[in-house]
Amino acid sequence: MMTRALMTCHAVEDEKYKEAKRGEHVRLEAYASGGDDDPNKSWSEATPSGRVEMFISNPGAWGKFEQGKNYYVDFRLAE
Repeated sequence: MMTRALMTCHAVEDEKYKEAKRGEHVRLEAYASGGDDDPNKSWSEATPSGRVEMFISNPGAWGKFEQGKNYYVDFRLAE
């Protein structure tokens, strides 16, 4: 079984050590349209609430998230 959540990127912050970038902190929060067509209705009956935070230390993955943009996050059982 899978649950899909639509989330908005609220923050992308660089972390530096001695002026050199060593990673990005990314914070996603549940998207809420407030309407009946809210894509998060499959898991939330009212205003959706949720947060995902990541520290991305792989330089090849930097720049993949943009503040203010929406992203799908899929949750599946790892078997």
